[in-house]
Amino acid sequence: MTSDTGPVPGVERWAGRLIFDSTISPTERIVKGTRLPAEMLVAELEEGCRDEQMLEAHPELTREDLAALRAYALGSDRHPTIVRWLGGRCRRTG
Repeated sequence: MTSDTGPVPGVERWAGRLIFDSTISPTERIVKGTRLPAEMLVAELEEGCRDEQMLEAHPELTREDLAALRAYALGSDRHPTIVRWLGGRCRRTG
């Protein structure tokens, strides 16, 4: 599969890290091992949060989690173009 920006990452790039857990949220994917909703984190990335800001705001995340979130966003109809911004603010949740 391709997009305007090139090949879209396959599901295998994020499927093991972004899961459904009905004990946390029956309708949203979360980052495995956390209570963090994937859509919320993707929105933070789209708003311009840098990796370091995300890791500081959400210490339970790893760089691999961030890569999975980007791959998920690239393959999602709701997030057709996600880019890594150079700046921005990151909000802490919970």
